[in-house]
Amino acid sequence: MIRRSSMLAVFLSFSAIALSAQSLNVAVMDFDLESDNPQFKYLGKGFTELTSVEVARLHGFTLVDRAKRNDILEEQAFALSGAVDESKAMQIGKLLSVDYLVVGSIIDLMGNLVVTYSVVSTESGAVLGKDKTEGQPSEYKRMVREIGLGIAAMMGKQVAVAKAPPPPVAKQAEVLTNFSDAVAALDSKDTKTAEKKLEAAKALDPTDPAVRYYLDKLAGGTSKFAVLPEAYYSLNNPAMLGLIKEDSIYTSIAFGGTFLFEQALPGGQGNFFVLPGSYGQGSIPPPNPNQLQFGESESDIRLRFGYSFPLTDKLGMDVEVVTTQESSTLQRENYNGSNVVQSNPNSVDLNLGWAPASWLLVGLGLLAGDNNEQIGYQGNTGGNPPPSLLFGGEGGFVLRTADGRYSFGLTVGYSNFTTYQYNMYTLGEGPVLVAPWYFDQTDTIGLGALRDFLVLKTIGYIYPGSQDNASYLQVIPAYEHWFGSALSLRIGAVASMEPLPSLTVGYGGTLGATFVLRKWEIDLGATYRQRPSRIDYTDVIPETVFSLGIKRNGVFFGHG
Repeated sequence: MIRRSSMLAVFLSFSAIALSAQSLNVAVMDFDLESDNPQFKYLGKGFTELTSVEVARLHGFTLVDRAKRNDILEEQAFALSGAVDESKAMQIGKLLSVDYLVVGSIIDLMGNLVVTYSVVSTESGAVLGKDKTEGQPSEYKRMVREIGLGIAAMMGKQVAVAKAPPPPVAKQAEVLTNFSDAVAALDSKDTKTAEKKLEAAKALDPTDPAVRYYLDKLAGGTSKFAVLPEAYYSLNNPAMLGLIKEDSIYTSIAFGGTFLFEQALPGGQGNFFVLPGSYGQGSIPPPNPNQLQFGESESDIRLRFGYSFPLTDKLGMDVEVVTTQESSTLQRENYNGSNVVQSNPNSVDLNLGWAPASWLLVGLGLLAGDNNEQIGYQGNTGGNPPPSLLFGGEGGFVLRTADGRYSFGLTVGYSNFTTYQYNMYTLGEGPVLVAPWYFDQTDTIGLGALRDFLVLKTIGYIYPGSQDNASYLQVIPAYEHWFGSALSLRIGAVASMEPLPSLTVGYGGTLGATFVLRKWEIDLGATYRQRPSRIDYTDVIPETVFSLGIKRNGVFFGHG
């Protein structure tokens, strides 16, 4: 009996420890403000975020991100500040999935700030406690520390008291007002003004944790990693247009091919990538049936010009013009003729993106254009087909968290683009492939203060009705890091898979960088990959792709 009692006591002790260690979810509502001082206009917002950062630094608390809180409450027509009664507290708690709400008010008594705050349980709607602190604006760090410890005590949390905040610096009140103005600017999506105010606050006080936290958030924000799709699809998921708040004009050029891997082929004219394992006997007897060699040369250049702009706060549009030149040549050793396919697809893409909710984006794109093809067969021009109408479209959606830390996106595209294939042994005509289906699945995870991102892309091309080239899949894991707000670098691996007669796997890598110079963005990219040949349906070839993109934001309207 004594042993059972002892075991029960130990169990209850461990249960109490576990419960006390459990993290509590908290949301801080905007503090009400009573002041005639125009410099204190946004002080309620500032104290709210100073309190949030302070509580988040204490062990055992998880704070709801301000942007997420705003989006959810505004969508449900809840006020972001003011008194919270029992029923309202329970509704807000359910929407935000939090255990407690913190509400407060600030009264400016001729420059002396009196801050009153209370904690409300969202389960019962009951007020757990109420307290106040007061002081001059230059004493805000002490006041925020007292508020944080008071909130923890009301929730029954015993927290270790950290070392005292550093002594006030000169112009500490300016730090407070600059920070408060920055929070207000972020609420209105004016990131340029917010960054300017935060930098001014940091210059006065580099030690303030709330200022550093918000600067870190602005330093990253979103991943810039993208992979060049086929020429007739847009670069990004059209659903992302639902997020844009300013217009932009952009252009990009990409060129790639086998040129870094080519060499002279015996008896051939020009340099080619010599296909590995190219042995066998075709319908025309070769000089050496056991050592027959074949080569390929492929290249393409893609130019894009586009303009994107918001139609409303939740609806964006993009118009893009794409022109491409693709050339593929198949050559057999000691053979005078070669097979050549040249395609020049040109299209105009129209894309729309909509954000019906803070967590959901949807998009749709349509394209139309033409494709001029030239076909050479065994050294002769093979009756070039007339220009064909090129048409297609794509649709996509993105699921995301309000703070930008996670997103899942899927794009599915269709086109009627055709490509002519040949048999490398006979140089005879193979199937004419139509590749109408394309998909791009992208998972993005933001780490820390959104300076680091993990990205996983899965890109596929599907050829219905073809047994020889039924599908093509690329898996691309990548990592991106922001160095401040002006430079991001990224690196990734590329794994390519194709069924062919048996599964063929190729590997590669990708590098990229983005430079942000005020309203300008410059993107650089370089990729090595292995992909199916455009002209020989039985082989995979190596390819390097280089790209340069230039974008100008806020051309005619928008924030910043």
